[in-house]
Amino acid sequence: KKKIKKKREKLYPDTRAHQPRTPIGETSRGPSATACRVGASRVDTTQIVPRPQATASTMSAMDLEPPKGDALAADDFEETKKDPWDVVVVFERGDNNEKDDDWKRWAKRFAGVGLELYAYESLQRDEVLIKLRAPFEVLAAWAERIGYETEYKQTQLEEFMTARATEAGIPDWKIPPNSTRFKPYKYQRGPFKADLLELYRRAPRPFGALHRVRLIQSLIDAPRASGGCQFDVLRRLSKKQIKGYLVLHDDEELKELQEDFVCSKSFLPSALDVSLITEYFGARLGFVFSFRQHFTSSLTPLALWGIVVFGISRKDVSNLWVASFAIIAAIWGVVCLQLWGRVESTNRMKWTGESLVEDTLARPSFHGKTRPSPIDGLPEVFYPDKQRKQKQLENFLPMGVLIAVFLLCFWGTILLGFRVNDNNNPGVNNSPAAATAIYVQVLNLLYSKVAVALNKRENWRTEKDHTDNLTFKMATFQVINSFLPLYFTAFIRPHLGHGGCSGNGGSNANGDACIRLLGTTLVGLYLSQIIVTKITEQLVPLAMNRYQRWAESRGKEFKGREFSHAELELMLTPTDPDLFHVTIMTSNVVEFGYVTLFVFAFPLAPLLSWFNGILSLRSTCHVLMYRQQRVIPHAADGIGSFNTVFDVIAKISVVTNAALVVFAANLSKLSHRSPKTKMWVFIVIQYILFTVQMMIDLAVPDELESVKIQRKRGDLFRKTIHAGKFQYDRPEEDFDEQDHKELGRKATVQPVELHDLDDEYVPPSGGDVA
Repeated sequence: KKKIKKKREKLYPDTRAHQPRTPIGETSRGPSATACRVGASRVDTTQIVPRPQATASTMSAMDLEPPKGDALAADDFEETKKDPWDVVVVFERGDNNEKDDDWKRWAKRFAGVGLELYAYESLQRDEVLIKLRAPFEVLAAWAERIGYETEYKQTQLEEFMTARATEAGIPDWKIPPNSTRFKPYKYQRGPFKADLLELYRRAPRPFGALHRVRLIQSLIDAPRASGGCQFDVLRRLSKKQIKGYLVLHDDEELKELQEDFVCSKSFLPSALDVSLITEYFGARLGFVFSFRQHFTSSLTPLALWGIVVFGISRKDVSNLWVASFAIIAAIWGVVCLQLWGRVESTNRMKWTGESLVEDTLARPSFHGKTRPSPIDGLPEVFYPDKQRKQKQLENFLPMGVLIAVFLLCFWGTILLGFRVNDNNNPGVNNSPAAATAIYVQVLNLLYSKVAVALNKRENWRTEKDHTDNLTFKMATFQVINSFLPLYFTAFIRPHLGHGGCSGNGGSNANGDACIRLLGTTLVGLYLSQIIVTKITEQLVPLAMNRYQRWAESRGKEFKGREFSHAELELMLTPTDPDLFHVTIMTSNVVEFGYVTLFVFAFPLAPLLSWFNGILSLRSTCHVLMYRQQRVIPHAADGIGSFNTVFDVIAKISVVTNAALVVFAANLSKLSHRSPKTKMWVFIVIQYILFTVQMMIDLAVPDELESVKIQRKRGDLFRKTIHAGKFQYDRPEEDFDEQDHKELGRKATVQPVELHDLDDEYVPPSGGDVA
């Protein structure tokens, strides 16, 4: 840095020529210039004034008149800040005053709710960047107002509960620490209360980067009547009323994530701490990484057994070892998904609160007519189901066009395979498999963009409905696009002539040759998916970022000037909130299908998926950290409708593997049997596997008993903290005399006297009482 500074001093005698551009709110008077730091206590009526005419050696800029009073100097301000800037709102800077009035109006409103801001111009002078952060007092007040849930500190929570129990007359109250797999006070969370600050994790500053971002976004989006700015970030982004909204990275937490996750010394995926992802990027991506981690870890025994089977079946691909391995893979798929249900429920208990408000709120881009609500009579935005169904019918046209393109490509590869067999040229035997791999990946990338556009046209109200429908659109097409060529090769190709699968029409045309061709096609599809994923994740964003920097810094007037930290992050590839996590999970669906559906043809598929999972966990995290803009955090309680997609794939794997064993393979004990016998064997194998799957579903619960107990403990803790006194988790009438003695209470026992009549009995007049 010193060498660069000396070099610039030699090149630019006028020191103003290479000074950083003056922020809006900072004058050119030198080091004592004031920065636009506006707190909750003062809001200045900022006026924009033109900078004096610049010479050739100076930079033209526009300054905002600095606030008066106790504003800090720029250098002092940077040194005394306690928290980093969290978000940046980007406004367009134009020649007319209307655009300038827009960002100034919102800057005053941000400052009016207590946010600290710092506004400055971009390098090209065409944008205004407003950095925002909130003092702890503002965050604490807003978190308490909206009931924001924060994790408790174990020791402080235990002390609090013990003290409340003692006040209630239970001096020896204690939860057995080793009664379940979870410590009683771990992973407990509840609404934030400022007067109980020491009760929360990370106290006295319990809000990490993720919490600060979510609270600030909630504050600026909330209605003005509730104390917010009513900015509605996502709606303005969708309507392009602002140039951008950027969640800045936190350098300290980013460094921790880099050391403990991306560069972790642990090779096994199970040793990675996925909670780091959740605490930095949000629960939605946390569940995506958690599934990839569980899927990869579960592949370990299947991958080891696949190595053994592959070594045995290198010469004879149709034998009982491979057949048994296919059956085991179908059963493994069900076991993997059942165990995932446990992992998902456990993570839900660790990461999420009691309710997800985002699943019930309307999406920012949701539009419609206003009507009185049929429930409470208040105005609400309504979109008719009839109109949505009409949009869905209209969407079949572009989807049908893509399906027609897929069928044309599919038929083209079939004709190419026939031509290769007819010419009997060994040098191009694998060209149909290569062509299939190419068009499958191209169509997957193309359809992903089309699916997002079509799903937006349907105008779903909630985020959950929007994500579920996008999931089914993406998963359905990619499953058909990726698996149909494999089904064709396994079951239809041997009966179309042109020499069968081997090209010579011999006895092996419908036997091992088809299995080998199926394995070659599977490997081509698998490797192409991995290569395309890594290129689109790493290389494409890197190239776009380099080009963006070059394009923004062109011109002699920008020579020697540097981009700000926020501008550098704005040049990164924006993360599509609708598509990013759905794309990752859809690739997991396809990979799960390769492992469970067609492992008969390639026993090393689990091993390849295992290595890809280890690489993907780290590479995807690296992309989120350095190749793309930081994602806007979203809450989630699991992977949603992808659970249904995986269950369907697991059921289909039973039928597919049974058909491969009976009809496609050239097993010695089945090849000479009649078609009727083969059909009966096929049916029996299916029913046996479906029965085993049903027994596994019944034997493996979706939620551990320890997780249920931990949730009930959380209910007890939250009730006690809310009431300020100990709350019993059992009704009072359930306590017997021994319970009262154990709890330190004095039981009062009175003698019971038997009476002749009811105390309310009134004898009849004029009669004798018997």
